[in-house]
Amino acid sequence: MNQAGPSFTRTLGRGLLLFGLLSLAVFLLPALMPGDPALTTLIERNQEPTAGNIAALQAEWGLDDTLPVQYGRWVGQVLTGDWGASLRSGRPVADEIGARLPWSVAIGGGGLLLAVLLCLPVGFAAALGQGGWFDRITGLLSVAVQTAPAFLIAVLLAWLLSAKLRWISVYTGPPGERLAIPVLLVAIYTFPPLARVARHAFLTVAAEPYFLTALAKGLSPARALLTHASRPVALVLIAAITPQMAWTIGGTAVVEVIFAIPGLSQFIVESVVARDHAVLRVFILLVALGMIGVHLLAAFARAGIDHRRPACAS
Repeated sequence: MNQAGPSFTRTLGRGLLLFGLLSLAVFLLPALMPGDPALTTLIERNQEPTAGNIAALQAEWGLDDTLPVQYGRWVGQVLTGDWGASLRSGRPVADEIGARLPWSVAIGGGGLLLAVLLCLPVGFAAALGQGGWFDRITGLLSVAVQTAPAFLIAVLLAWLLSAKLRWISVYTGPPGERLAIPVLLVAIYTFPPLARVARHAFLTVAAEPYFLTALAKGLSPARALLTHASRPVALVLIAAITPQMAWTIGGTAVVEVIFAIPGLSQFIVESVVARDHAVLRVFILLVALGMIGVHLLAAFARAGIDHRRPACAS
């Protein structure tokens, strides 16, 4: 009996339920923040924060309605593609986020992709020489990187690549040069745990009877690992990458601030200070939907690699 249809339906149903719960949480979180957006905006504009001015702004933004009415209106707008306007700038939220999102995606996505490309050969080599000098060095480097502050490594990279070697211009160069160190920094912090996961997966395969059989048939350890470990290692890495996405989002925010990248981070910080509910709700919703999308893609990828698993199986 084919379980793919019911399994997909269950996954889709869970996704819709999760979206409903997330949309409610996303709406309520900014609303529960202390401070009045209208009062904050009037102060920023150097306007007198009288009761009349505050009430006028609240009415203009629809904040004088009850929370259920505001929630229903907001969900309706989001579903129709209308993200509203920033309370602070008056510009459409889609324009504000769209102008900054490519920078953040390039840093986070580029760093994660680089980490994945590096972790496979490093994990393979460490497993092949288990207990050897390469395995020990990579283990020590993993611990060292994870314990070193991000800003320290950022300063060292900027000094080496920009001030010392003069290969790139960190703050004034073209986008490719400005993104080089942020992408590398995200990869440096994402790579160690993925490399150790890959190493462990290779070692697990090396302990299986079918691997020993391959060795008995004359295959070298390296060839036997490449032949028999690709699918199990891929499955393990997919499972490890999914939670690593959460750190990637936070790491992207850190490097954007350090290197003055015009991404989303500084804008979101300013929106928090200004109590810009319209921007904060869309940002949190995009992050939540992105994480749901990553989990769904991971489920389909696992099903495609391991044909014993139905698509979107839990």
